[in-house]
Amino acid sequence: MSGAAKPPRTAARRIAVRSVLVAVYIGLTALVFILGKGHTVIVDNKDAEDGSAPAIDGVMVAVDRQEALELYSGDRDKAVVMGQSHTVTIEDINAGTKIQKRIRLPIGEEILLLSVPKLAAGLEPAVVPFVALQEAPPAEDSDAETNEFTSPGGEETPPTVAP
Repeated sequence: MSGAAKPPRTAARRIAVRSVLVAVYIGLTALVFILGKGHTVIVDNKDAEDGSAPAIDGVMVAVDRQEALELYSGDRDKAVVMGQSHTVTIEDINAGTKIQKRIRLPIGEEILLLSVPKLAAGLEPAVVPFVALQEAPPAEDSDAETNEFTSPGGEETPPTVAP
């Protein structure tokens, strides 16, 4: 009986078990990706661009259970976090009030900007993707100083060539 074929139920059961294992593996991979995704959150205590929320003068901001950041009007600092959902605690130093809010970070973004005044006021969106400002190089003016080397006496030194 060693050469007998296995009943069809055993083959179907084996395929079902393997399919479930593949699905669990894919699910665990997605979970680890989402929970292990790191973000840099720039904590910004500046006036909102649209003027809807003024900066708070003197505030302590803690993201999750990290050390609190002390920010004054116009300050920025950063917090590095893992995962998508976080608790932000905002404590106004002058008023003594404490606010705790939950934020969700998008998966596809590496660096995000968190507006403390908007979050404290409950305005949306308090978290936006951070876009670095691209500055154009300064225009060349004919009156502008040149970067040529001059001697301390103010005379230009001609370049020397080694023999």
